[in-house]
Amino acid sequence: MRPLLLFVHSADDGRLRSAAALAAGAVATGREATLVWEGPALRRLAAGELPELGPAGLPGAAALLRESARLGGLRQVACPTALVAEGLDPAAPPAALDGVEAIASLLERLDRSSALYL
Repeated sequence: MRPLLLFVHSADDGRLRSAAALAAGAVATGREATLVWEGPALRRLAAGELPELGPAGLPGAAALLRESARLGGLRQVACPTALVAEGLDPAAPPAALDGVEAIASLLERLDRSSALYL
C-alpha cells in the first residue's frame, strides 16, 4: 500500500479532525501516514490546541492522533521554513512533532505516496 502524505494547513476544527481521521484510518489498515504541519494548523499543534472532542462527542483531532501514534505508523513533521514562519525554532521543534523534514525530502516522497492537502 502507498503511504499517505497529508499536508495540514487549515486550523479549522473540521479540517483538523478530517486530517486526523484519515491518518487514523490509514494507520489502522496498515498504511504509513505522515502529517506535514504548516501555517495556522502548525500554530495550533505547537500550542497544544487541537480539539479533544469532535461533533456529537466523537473523538477530536487530538484523540485520533494519540490513538494513531499508539498504533504505530504515524509521523508528524514540519519543514524548517514553516516553523520559522510561525516563529518557532527548527532546532527545537514542538514536542508534538516527530521531526523536521525539508521540502526536498517531502517532494521526493510525493512520487511514492498518496497526497492530500487540508
